[in-house]
Amino acid sequence: MKKILFLIIMTLITTFGYSQVNTPFDKNHIADKQQLSEAIKKIKEGDKLFAMGKGRYIDALTLYLDANKINPNNADLNYKIGICYLFTTDKQLGLEHLEKAKQLNPQVNYELSYYLGRAYHLNHQFDKAIEYYNEFKNILNPQEFAVRGKEVDKLIKECENGKELIKNPLYLKISNIGSTINSIYPDYAPVISNDEKILFFTSRRASTTGGKRDPIDNKYYEDIFMVTRKDTTWQLSIISELNDKKHNGTIGMYNWGDKTYLYTYKSKHDGDIYESILNNNKITIPESLPYPINTRFHESSASLSPNGNHLYFISNRPGGMGGNDIWMSQREFNDSWSIPINLSDINTPYDEEGVFMSPSDTNTLYFSSQGHNTIGGFDIFKSTFKDGHWSKPENLGYPINTADDELNLVISYSKQRAYFSSSRQGTYGDQDIFIINLLKEKPLLISDENEYVAKQYQPIKSLDTTKQSFIKKSENLKNEIAQKKNNNDINPCQPINWSDTIFFDFDDFNLDPIDIGKLDSLYNFLNKNSNAITLISTHTDNIGSDEYNKLLSEKRAQSIINYLIKRGIDRSRFYYMGYGYENSLGDNNTKEGRQLNRRAEFKIINVF
Repeated sequence: MKKILFLIIMTLITTFGYSQVNTPFDKNHIADKQQLSEAIKKIKEGDKLFAMGKGRYIDALTLYLDANKINPNNADLNYKIGICYLFTTDKQLGLEHLEKAKQLNPQVNYELSYYLGRAYHLNHQFDKAIEYYNEFKNILNPQEFAVRGKEVDKLIKECENGKELIKNPLYLKISNIGSTINSIYPDYAPVISNDEKILFFTSRRASTTGGKRDPIDNKYYEDIFMVTRKDTTWQLSIISELNDKKHNGTIGMYNWGDKTYLYTYKSKHDGDIYESILNNNKITIPESLPYPINTRFHESSASLSPNGNHLYFISNRPGGMGGNDIWMSQREFNDSWSIPINLSDINTPYDEEGVFMSPSDTNTLYFSSQGHNTIGGFDIFKSTFKDGHWSKPENLGYPINTADDELNLVISYSKQRAYFSSSRQGTYGDQDIFIINLLKEKPLLISDENEYVAKQYQPIKSLDTTKQSFIKKSENLKNEIAQKKNNNDINPCQPINWSDTIFFDFDDFNLDPIDIGKLDSLYNFLNKNSNAITLISTHTDNIGSDEYNKLLSEKRAQSIINYLIKRGIDRSRFYYMGYGYENSLGDNNTKEGRQLNRRAEFKIINVF
């Protein structure tokens, strides 16, 4: 009997261990010859695409995932899948596959710790990212360290910046502009008319003119698209006058009287700035701006000051701080342009891009930069001209900026909205255009009583055990509040059989129509039961820091309470607690599980 028990235990150990073993793609581990042949073929095809660079990672990923279905325990394949995912909207999946690659074979690739650092960085888990970045630095030889060491030090600094900026997030509504404009391909560089009825943008989708890829990055050449808005509906069209078979991109727009000046980019001479006039829905053929704006060097991104006298643009011409810099040229009396000057107060040794002058004044400049206190990649900054100098650039903060690239901010003439492009999570597959509602939502101001209750309450589901224990805890809590308020005439509580749950999108605290419907039902109940109060517990997934997720969960509670207060329910009838991701219901390693965790639960109790 002991022998049989021993054999069973050993079998279980072997089976469990095998699931953790790095499994090669060979006949000794995959019995089905046809499956093995298909998997090897797809890996080879994927490797060819992978070697072409980032522009073909999404194509390689499809092939890799097919092979992964046949053998999910190959370290090298999980490593490549993880890298590919980091360049998609599913960066959490990139982290999962890279961690699995490490589990299967910690020596699968000497850059594993670097990409694990990037994965945690892009998922805003900054402390973990710093840990892996330092691990990667420690394995570099002196020659590699001289090159890669500086790169990693910068990434570590970005993580430190991210930790600080996420502590004080902005109360802004940021939304994807939608699938009419955005696609699975890169869509970016929005420019908008004064009335916000016409929007131009750049896209690198397969339907661009010529339908060919740039051999440098293997992405399709850029084309300019136009969308017109009627009410809330966008209509997409491509403007043949603006596009050829090479790169054509939107870089700026200037509105003057009944004319709109559109500034575009063409890849001629390494990159030149062009001007077209849009009038009565007709657009002129782009004309190259003269020297000294355009040179044999790279020029891109342009913005005119509101009075039309100063042109701010991007160039990598000699005399700059390094890479692409912001330059400024002044309009002369004969409409020519002065020799540009470098904005040395703003520029860094890294790239600056996406320059935009505020439509309301001539002193505030917005731009993107890989330098300063960026969280990662390009962040959006602003600087103000005063006393002959540009002020120290100010990071616009989180959630406008993330560890991904944020570029091409433009502000509407009404100052109510801003448009920008980002490769953050929540895109359709690559860079997308987003809208910021600049009418800031004020944080909920709660009473001392509410704040006290919020701090004291344990998770609601843990209170809902037996009626007697619930009443006892509620009575103690109410008596403590009563003592604090010098009011002893407070009665215990009993639960009412009424509860519901609403769910939120990733990194969002705004209510959708389904949520409003549920809250309207809650409103009707509270309106009919004047003694009823609501306990709200709110939760997040595990993406992001503990501090930020705690704050995000509280903002979700505040959105619910603010809506009901506007409908007429007194704020004293709400108690809430934001838990971050500490009370997860679903598996945070899956999309479905993370969605389940992004929730708000509310339960009614009655004061009698």
